[in-house]
Amino acid sequence: MRTRNNILIIVLFALVIRTLFLMFGAEIYFGTPRFNIQGDTMSWVDSILNLIYRGSYSANLASPNGWFYRPPGYSFFIGTVYLLCGKNLMLSLSIIPWIQVVLDSLSTWLIILITLKITNKNAVAYLAGFIYALYPFTLIWTAVVYAESLSIFLLFSALWLLLKGGRNLIYSGIILGLAALTRLQTIFIIPFIALALVYQYKSLKQTLLFITPFLLIFSIWPV
Repeated sequence: MRTRNNILIIVLFALVIRTLFLMFGAEIYFGTPRFNIQGDTMSWVDSILNLIYRGSYSANLASPNGWFYRPPGYSFFIGTVYLLCGKNLMLSLSIIPWIQVVLDSLSTWLIILITLKITNKNAVAYLAGFIYALYPFTLIWTAVVYAESLSIFLLFSALWLLLKGGRNLIYSGIILGLAALTRLQTIFIIPFIALALVYQYKSLKQTLLFITPFLLIFSIWPV
């Protein structure tokens, strides 16, 4: 019970820090009241709006390669919020940072669980969570309509399921496929996970349980 309370305190600390930054710090840091919209934001927005209104997922309908300017994961996240907001774009772009604040706070919780699972040491897990709660990179980008917060949340979710093993390897592969469709850089962790699974289980079965759903999800976009 004490462990749960300590974890909850760290997660709430992360939530408060991110909330305060979004409400008071982001405008100062970015130097504009429209801090949630930065240089790359509209390429994700245009991609999903082109799909909704023109039937083609593309950041640039004039380019034959427009489909590949942005991976679709984050655009579909934006599109979901956009539709739930009654197709009010400005409202949805204002709400997304608040969703990201919550997701990144949950990432703090996940990194504590992951560290606790690996080390079995409460103090180390608490320290990892506290460091993540204050990590400037993740904190700052929660306020902007960028893919970082969502991709990190998906990555940590996949790693937590991976550590649980069994059928969770399948779910981990699915979620990591979604993470790669959100931020392509996530794909670079795949070889290391595959090697770790072979080392852990001394078999390719568990590796295939993870890799197969990952490939099925990720291949939807390039195919």
